Amino acid sequence: ASTTVWFPPGRWVDYFTGATFTGPTTASLSVPLSRMPVFVRGGGIIPEQSPATGPSTSSSSGSSASSGPLVLKVFSGSGGAFSLYGDSGAGLGYSRGQFTTTPITDAVRSTGPRGTATATGVTIGPSRGHYPGAPTAARYRLEMVDLTQPSQVTLNGHPLDRRPVGSQAQGWYYQGDAATVVVVTPSVPTDHALTVVASGGVPVDRPEPPGAGT
Repeated sequence: ASTTVWFPPGRWVDYFTGATFTGPTTASLSVPLSRMPVFVRGGGIIPEQSPATGPSTSSSSGSSASSGPLVLKVFSGSGGAFSLYGDSGAGLGYSRGQFTTTPITDAVRSTGPRGTATATGVTIGPSRGHYPGAPTAARYRLEMVDLTQPSQVTLNGHPLDRRPVGSQAQGWYYQGDAATVVVVTPSVPTDHALTVVASGGVPVDRPEPPGAGT
């Protein structure tokens, strides 16, 4: 069955398909039972646990987590900000100030003649605070959604190597079918900031896949 969805002003991205909507508008959508209808405002930043396998560590929820890089999905088209919270996952230390916060920002670095973003930058950290067992370094996997292929990707001003699609090595690659720039960073001390800039890529509008709506 179809339903009508109203989108507030701004750019909105279907979290699961990458389809874009520019509000204020309405759209008639038919979402299969296997997928939740979730939409993210342009500039939104969503952290995810890495699917990589490895030695287990304690997460902030108290459950076991892999030691792979933290995944950050960054949605193009606007700027945004997010504060990543961490604690030991056990005990009440957080109530006594034993926790960390890491600021993450997504910003348009430059624009083309028609105001279209031509460089998108993501800055992570430095972390503030402390708790027993807090990591002293972290790796990140940035997924910059709905961008065309950039001409260059830099980390703190230094060009990163382009890698084959699916590579886990430090560098970047472009997933054309998903219009996504994937960047894998080295391990960086958590008390240092890092900035990734994708230059030459512009936000792209994508329709819902066939059968998903109109």
